[in-house]
Amino acid sequence: MINETLLEKLSAIDVLLVEDDIDLQEAIKTPLLRRCHSVYTAQNGNDGVALFKEKKPHLVITDINLPGLSGLEMAQKIRQHSHGTPIIVITAHSNQDNLLSSLDVGVHTLLKKPIDLEELFIAILGSTRQVMITEPITIAPDLIYKSDEKILRKSDITIPLTRKEVLLLELLLLHRGQTVGYEEFRNLVWKGGAMTLDSLRMHINSLRKKVGEEMIKNHSGVGYKLL
Repeated sequence: MINETLLEKLSAIDVLLVEDDIDLQEAIKTPLLRRCHSVYTAQNGNDGVALFKEKKPHLVITDINLPGLSGLEMAQKIRQHSHGTPIIVITAHSNQDNLLSSLDVGVHTLLKKPIDLEELFIAILGSTRQVMITEPITIAPDLIYKSDEKILRKSDITIPLTRKEVLLLELLLLHRGQTVGYEEFRNLVWKGGAMTLDSLRMHINSLRKKVGEEMIKNHSGVGYKLL
C-alpha cells in the first residue's frame, strides 16, 4: 500500500492522459482526478500533441496503440518540445521491440495492461519526483539533499551525486520509511531496462557512502529502505 502522505504530493501535478478506449480512459482518469491538480484527456496522438503544447503538463500517460500517431510517435513529437517531461506508456504487449522503441524516445516507464492502479501511482510518483521535491530535504541532522542542484550538502561540504544515485535517492526519499522493491528500482531507475541485483547493490553501496551506511537498510529478497 502506498503511503498516503506520498499520494498527497500529487496535488500539484498536471497530467495528460491519451487513451482511445473510453472505458479505460475513464478508469484511469477518475482516480487521477482524486489525487492530481488537473487531468487533460485526448483520444488520439495528434490531439495529444496539441494538448501537450497548450497545457504543458508535468506528466504524460499514453496508450501505445492510438489512432493516427501511435503513443511512441506522439512521444517523439513531444520530445521536440520537452526533453524532460516524464512519459508513461501503457501497452497490451510488453515485448522487446516496444521496450527498445520506448527507450529510444525517452519513455520513463512501460506498464502492461491490465493496469494496476497502485503500480500506476508508484510509476507516477517516481516519474514526477522532481516536481514534488522542491525544498531542501533533511536526511540527517548535518546532511541535506538539494533537489534543484541534485547534490548533497554535509555541513559546508558539497557531495556530488551520479545520475543513478540521484534517481535512487529521490525514489527512496519518496518512499522514506518504506521498502522500495526491486521491480520499482528496475522500472523507475533503470527505466525497465536490464538491472541485475549486483548492479543495484553496487549503486546502493556507493550512495550509502555518501548518505551514511546506516541510513539505507536492506530488506533481504525485497528491496531497500531509507530511514
